[in-house]
Amino acid sequence: MKFSRVDKDTIRCIITEEDMKEYGLNIEDFFNDKDKSREFLESIVEQAEKEVGYQVKNGVLAIQIMPLPRNGLAITFSENGSKNFMDIFEQMKDVENVMEEYGNTDTKVKKTQEKLETKEKVKSQSALKIYKFKSLKDVEQYCCSITFDKIFTSKLYKNDQGNSYYLIINKGRLSAAIYNAISDLALEFADFVSDSPLYLAYCEEHYKCLIKKKAINIMRNIGMG
Repeated sequence: MKFSRVDKDTIRCIITEEDMKEYGLNIEDFFNDKDKSREFLESIVEQAEKEVGYQVKNGVLAIQIMPLPRNGLAITFSENGSKNFMDIFEQMKDVENVMEEYGNTDTKVKKTQEKLETKEKVKSQSALKIYKFKSLKDVEQYCCSITFDKIFTSKLYKNDQGNSYYLIINKGRLSAAIYNAISDLALEFADFVSDSPLYLAYCEEHYKCLIKKKAINIMRNIGMG
């Protein structure tokens, strides 16, 4: 593994195929084995502290994973929320710079990307978005501002340490128009965090689940009750 600092909040780790074999991991596991991939990413963060002195301050990391030639990976993680890295294999803005350092894209990488694009199309059918609210009152006000008479597939988590709230909104059976409308409305009350299942897994692992189902509907009923 090779660690390097991108800036004070951001670290990049280059991982070879041999590195992953030591952990019994392959690229497909990032989609098919949530527990194994999460343990691997946590170990990378711990190793970064030893290698380059990186310390997690807030406990919430944005993560980007990019395929490299010869079945390698470039994993970039940051506590800078504005980077919104959590869309795995989607945000590829700096992949060309990584490729120049570690070799040109070969056939294996192209095939990997094609497979991932197919998986992303499937994943989009169950899209989710995660928003961070500063207070429960803000969550309540947002939910009460939604005028659509629908059942919303949604969950609410609380970060006791940061005293903040995370609302997960799934598209489910909603039309794209309604889903986009409530997503845009959320930005008036909260900060967009991610639309990655990995971030949802992080919430499930580290935060307290306040409302497991129909959080928007329940909070709206409370606010209007």
